[in-house]
Amino acid sequence: MMSEEWLEKRLRNSPPPLRERLEYHVARLDNEAELPGSLVAAACDLLDGIRDRLDDREAAFDLLAADGLLTLACEAAAFSDPDTLAERCRGMGPDGELGRLAERDLRRLASDDNVPKIVNMGADRRLQEMEQRRTRGD
Repeated sequence: MMSEEWLEKRLRNSPPPLRERLEYHVARLDNEAELPGSLVAAACDLLDGIRDRLDDREAAFDLLAADGLLTLACEAAAFSDPDTLAERCRGMGPDGELGRLAERDLRRLASDDNVPKIVNMGADRRLQEMEQRRTRGD
């Protein structure tokens, strides 16, 4: 794993509530695993955990922390192996970890009787677009 000094340098100037959340999640990373992948996994876990409390003000800091973890993942990938950065970022995107998380949530919204019908229809339409994109190979 990259040095704690490398991470500390990047977290140092973050606003205190954000830095605290980032430091908490960074401290829980597997020291034996590759840093970029661990940071992406931590961000996805964080996003997964706030899905049902998005109306909570504290969730905003968690969303920012997830964004920060993904940014750190990209920086770590660029720092450790710049030649694979684009490939790693694609692995995080629509066809990667974040895409799977989004698709699962869209499926839940498409079938949730407790949300307005327009939300069901929008989620269903987005799922159809994702499937069409996969079929076309975009």
